[in-house]
Amino acid sequence: MPLIDHVKDRIAESLLRELTNQGDPGATTVNDTKLGFAVDDVEAEFVVETGQQYDDTDPLHIAAASQGVLVKLMEYSAITGRNTEQLTARYNRMLIRIAQTRGSEKRLLAQTDSPLEPSKQREGTRPDADRERWSDFTPNNPTGGDRDSFYGRLE
Repeated sequence: MPLIDHVKDRIAESLLRELTNQGDPGATTVNDTKLGFAVDDVEAEFVVETGQQYDDTDPLHIAAASQGVLVKLMEYSAITGRNTEQLTARYNRMLIRIAQTRGSEKRLLAQTDSPLEPSKQREGTRPDADRERWSDFTPNNPTGGDRDSFYGRLE
């Protein structure tokens, strides 16, 4: 079922009629054109924010996008207030959660199938790269226009 139908099933018709027909108190039906614009914007925003295409069979996507349409309609109507801010914050949190658990920000865990194992270094000792055998390769900071003592070794 398309998102527009999910929205119509979930949100009261009187609220949709009011939000889609701003400036027309005598409206008796939902303005499907304005609702369609909100749906298109939310589906596009969904891809950008989560890294996933909106899936109208996924209940999590439907729940987030339905709230997103309501938020978009409120933005179009310039409705502000505490309830609008709370709904917007909740919608944004849902998008972040989807991105973190299923989308573009899903954590990748380090894995390898290499048979090699990292060398064991003892606690309290310098790492291999910092051992004494490398001390003559560490350049000294030049002072006052002097050349570094390491400089001549490169030529």
